[in-house]
Amino acid sequence: MRIKKFVSGLFACIVFAGILLISCANHSKAKGENVGTEIEDFESFLEKFTSSAAFQYTRIKFPMKTPITLMTDDGNSEKTFPFTKDKWPLLDSETLKEERITQEEGGIYVSKFTLNEPGHKVFEAGYEESEVDLRVEFECIDGKWYVTDCYTGWYGFDLPISELKETIRFSDDHMVNVILNRYASRFIDAGIHYDFDVRRARMDYMQVDDLTVLLCNMLDNASEAMSEIGSASVELRMNSQGNDGGTIIAMTNDCTHRYDSQKSGKPDQKFHGFGIKSMKKVAEKYGGSVDAYYSEDDQRFHTVIYLSNATM
Repeated sequence: MRIKKFVSGLFACIVFAGILLISCANHSKAKGENVGTEIEDFESFLEKFTSSAAFQYTRIKFPMKTPITLMTDDGNSEKTFPFTKDKWPLLDSETLKEERITQEEGGIYVSKFTLNEPGHKVFEAGYEESEVDLRVEFECIDGKWYVTDCYTGWYGFDLPISELKETIRFSDDHMVNVILNRYASRFIDAGIHYDFDVRRARMDYMQVDDLTVLLCNMLDNASEAMSEIGSASVELRMNSQGNDGGTIIAMTNDCTHRYDSQKSGKPDQKFHGFGIKSMKKVAEKYGGSVDAYYSEDDQRFHTVIYLSNATM
């Protein structure tokens, strides 16, 4: 009899403990699905989002939920297009600033967060008693903030990339900023770590086409060489020695196979060889040179360009 009572009591304790565990689990789940996950601070996220073009592109869920709607040429009907990455207008801190402005010509322009929940926020901007010009929706997903939807009348507006603070930290040269942010975004998408330090470079003596040939060919080569490498990295340094000194552009990147400085692993080696020759031609135009070599020791490819800051 005592044994039966003991077994019955033990069974009751087990059942009670199970109910208690289930209750606690449900209570924890009710508090939020991000329990145990560190939630990214929204203000810190927003500061970086509006400072770095490369970072901004990684925190947008393309295509947007809301498509782009345009009037047809005849003005009688509408046509919709997916809101994709190529149509995204970069947003800076001024655009996403909360304020209320009374215009001299009349009307009040208001920009503010109309929804401000712990995991969901909506920013809207436009004239009072009118349709909004901008609506940006932010959602916290797996502890990180993302833009998940956007309506804007500025989808075709091209914000100068130099207006983003991190770009200015890259360089004071507009074209250098444009090129580096394009490749930074590409490297982030590919999981490649990049380190650009070009703040001491002065490239205003170069023609835009020449600068593009040098940097784009060099960065394309690095991107290609690292395409099949996990945890790859690329480092780029640009430094000008005063007004009368030369400019040194040095880049190293991971590379698992050796390839000739005149060629690469591209199937179309003639085309890539032409790219290297174009780089050398540009460097020579500015009294400089191009040196490219593979190091067996660290399995990295090195590209060094010297320019004298003067055309020949």
